[in-house]
Amino acid sequence: MRLYAVWIAAVLSEFLGGMDAILCPLIIFMIVEYSTGLLCCIVGKWRFSNRGVKAVFRKLTILCLVGIANTLEKKFFGTGSFIRTSMVLFYISSEGLSILENAVSMGVPVPKKLRRVIAQLPKRQR
Repeated sequence: MRLYAVWIAAVLSEFLGGMDAILCPLIIFMIVEYSTGLLCCIVGKWRFSNRGVKAVFRKLTILCLVGIANTLEKKFFGTGSFIRTSMVLFYISSEGLSILENAVSMGVPVPKKLRRVIAQLPKRQR
């Protein structure tokens, strides 16, 4: 059983480009965003079941896209990680905005400037 877990971790690590200094923050942001979304539902007394499932699938899709970017970059460009890094940074910023939105929704004090930026984002981008 342990051997399978190690094998799966190795395959995922290779697919995602390794657990480096850029991927770890993305995974941390994903966990924090999911947690704040859960807390947001508890505070707002919303049903979390559908939202929770969608959030998990969204996170898995993000990881798949990072893996695809890494695979394409290795295949076509050999070394380097510009495409993968760009995608990871994009998703880190997206998760960060979502964390801020969740904080605002729960009534956590957020600087007015950030509240204005969040309010200007289209709903589907949030």
